[in-house]
Amino acid sequence: MRNGPSWFALLLLLCCWSVFCATARAAEETSFEDAAVVARGGGLELKWQELDGLLLRRHAMSQEGRGALRHLLETRVVEAAAKDQGLAIPESVIDERIRALEAQWKQSGRPGGLAEQIREARLSAEEFRYYLRAGMLQETLTRRALGLKDGAELQPDQTKLWIQEELVRREAAELAPPWDNQPVARARGVEIGVNDFVRLLRRRLEPSAVQNAAYQTLLERKVLERLPDAAPGRIEEYVQKEIERRRREAQADPKNKGVPFERLMAAQGLSVASLPLDAGLRVSALSKLWIDKAYSAEALKRAYADERKLYDDAYGEAVELSMIFLTGARFTNPLNPRSIDDAMASLAKLAREIPSFEEFQKRAAELSEDEATRKEKGSLGFVTPAHPRLPGELRELLQKRLASSPTPEQLRGEGLVGPISVSNGAVLLWLGQRRPAPTWEVMSGYVQRELRRRFLEEALPRASVSYSL
Repeated sequence: MRNGPSWFALLLLLCCWSVFCATARAAEETSFEDAAVVARGGGLELKWQELDGLLLRRHAMSQEGRGALRHLLETRVVEAAAKDQGLAIPESVIDERIRALEAQWKQSGRPGGLAEQIREARLSAEEFRYYLRAGMLQETLTRRALGLKDGAELQPDQTKLWIQEELVRREAAELAPPWDNQPVARARGVEIGVNDFVRLLRRRLEPSAVQNAAYQTLLERKVLERLPDAAPGRIEEYVQKEIERRRREAQADPKNKGVPFERLMAAQGLSVASLPLDAGLRVSALSKLWIDKAYSAEALKRAYADERKLYDDAYGEAVELSMIFLTGARFTNPLNPRSIDDAMASLAKLAREIPSFEEFQKRAAELSEDEATRKEKGSLGFVTPAHPRLPGELRELLQKRLASSPTPEQLRGEGLVGPISVSNGAVLLWLGQRRPAPTWEVMSGYVQRELRRRFLEEALPRASVSYSL
């Protein structure tokens, strides 16, 4: 028999408990108090309590949010069951268990110390003690339920089974929003309010998710400063248009296969009813309203004419492009034994063995050392000179091709081109059909998108926002 968990059990504890925190302790952390500032930017401050609504709408019903709530409910049920049985664990026993865990961790030969692992699990030392105590309470309650002696060894499945049975016995339930003044989850002797839940989300969501929500909330405020005369009804009209645009895009995506928009949102833990309040969606809608107010049809055409090369390179004529890429170095070494000349020679030999596009696709899937395109049999799709993954040498080639009037062969597809040396190797290309430049109706949408991007970046540059997480 062993008195306490093994280091493997400790690993499970750290992995499982890193997705939730002791909300009862959250108020003691100054940076997570309701009135604490979570973000600053553009002369504005954002407090946690001002961000909570968005965090709940985006994450409360997500897999991560539901998992965190479930763990919190289980912990509260353990505490309630221990209270009913008059069970308590002294601080000295917690200290002894931590010393034993530290010793087991060292004996395991795993790198780093216990304190380091606790930090990596995003737990404070106090939170770790809190959950360690809950785990020890659960062990004792399980032994009592099974009629075992104190200190008897337990299997993880036994403690899991006990908490599952206890949740059923106490009629535990997680309730769906809207919660208003109703609990988020409850069981006999336990009730978790929405404030408990959102304080847990503050601590356990990935920092990037919190930063994104905070930035978009501040950005909405800055954009509204640029639209002082916009009537609320007009703003809501554009918000509804943005929702319908997203609905159309989702329904047009082949991979959604006709799944209703509402169901797609629900699968992400989102509600269509809450979309009008989402800061990210509102920012998109407001930027479109700003464009419509700031640019007439003629002004939009002038904006395009002023930077025509930028727009044409990014969204204009395009060539259907596939490639086979081999790495090569200018100066070889044991880590890079193949030179660029070697790569060029290998591709030149390969080119003589490729009589058709089908063979090119087959060889690309087998030989190309660009992982992303290898999965697509070498295909990059229709490519413009400003394609983000295009090396400079190939960008120049496309610019020259597209600058000249196309020959009938080019319109049909030139076929095999190369090999061509690039900075980190060599490529063999297959140039397919040329796609003509879009109509002004389509291009104007690209122009508007770029102008909206610039407007939002000017309203509140991301780099200007600081976070206290």
